[in-house]
Amino acid sequence: MQLDHAVEHRLSCRATRTELKKTHRYKLIIIDDVEYIPFDQDAANLFFQLIASRYEQGSVMVTSNLPFGRWREAFSDDDVVTATVIDRRVHHAEVLTPSRTPTASGRAESF
Repeated sequence: MQLDHAVEHRLSCRATRTELKKTHRYKLIIIDDVEYIPFDQDAANLFFQLIASRYEQGSVMVTSNLPFGRWREAFSDDDVVTATVIDRRVHHAEVLTPSRTPTASGRAESF
């Protein structure tokens, strides 16, 4: 039984690597509202693999309403994955933070 699980896991990892390689053809990947649906452990690890595979290879734009200090809420409270994703995101990055809260029309006044 363990051998079957090991073979299945290896095939899954190979398929994941193949799919991640496909993302290299895009110059920019945009991920909007990263906190909208909290990631389970597997999804958080897959998200990390996506970010890591694009690191210094292609651009990734991530939007979130949460400050970095609360991103662990989106990543199943996994401190390691959260810290690593943030580290990869802010290295060589331009971080834009609204300087004012949204107006009554819903738009931020300035950055």
